[in-house]
Amino acid sequence: MKTVGIFVHGFSGEAANSFGEIPNFMMQDSKFDDWDLYPLGFSEFVKPILGKNIWASVDDIEKVADYLSTSIKYKFEKYKNIAIVAHSLGGLVAQKAIVNLSKEQLNRISHLLLFATPSQGVSSNFIDKLWNRHLKDFGEKSTFIKNLRNDWNTIFSEKTPFSLKAVSATHDEYISNEASLKAFDKEHGATIM
Repeated sequence: MKTVGIFVHGFSGEAANSFGEIPNFMMQDSKFDDWDLYPLGFSEFVKPILGKNIWASVDDIEKVADYLSTSIKYKFEKYKNIAIVAHSLGGLVAQKAIVNLSKEQLNRISHLLLFATPSQGVSSNFIDKLWNRHLKDFGEKSTFIKNLRNDWNTIFSEKTPFSLKAVSATHDEYISNEASLKAFDKEHGATIM
């Protein structure tokens, strides 16, 4: 049975172009001949009244995470293996969806690749600097981040049963290396320029 690669963009991104040429490079590489690739395809305007914003609310994350976990169960049910590539808050969506999966569905996850995801939460200094009310929902001491980290660590207390890589950029103005990488063991982290 084939593997499906699901691309989960952030809340200021769009399914068609958030990952640039990565899907095209994968399609041209024979190692991925047995893979199907799909964008998750949610609207970046989860709450249109608020307008386009880099930072979603916790409710937005919960809704899209539920959509992803439901898609894993039903839309992608024919796939034995599921690889998720996520960017920014899309990475929080992916993690939340994964912790909500049944054991049977969880066993189908083969890869999780997180780009610039504030898995450990955004620093208080950055929140104060931007004065963004949505950002507080994802602060390092926020209830959402604490619960996500607790759920993740409880479910994966020994190790993750899938390949995991958190990727941070050295010059990311929004998400620090610590916010991207600290939530996971060092072997799961990578820093790029």
